[in-house]
Amino acid sequence: MPLQTSQHYASVCAFYLALESQDSRKKRFSNIKHYRKQYHKYHSLLYKAVYEKNPTEVGAC
Repeated sequence: MPLQTSQHYASVCAFYLALESQDSRKKRFSNIKHYRKQYHKYHSLLYKAVYEKNPTEVGAC
């Protein structure tokens, strides 16, 4: 299993924000709720990795 780093979490957050923006511009609102949910999930993981010194950041099991 690959190590999940704060850089990974930040990239995933940017990905979901881009998808949300793209779909809202094209007026496809059906997936936006899913994108927001996924963004918040990874944003929470990013916050934990950066500010709470999550053990996954240093490779602990």
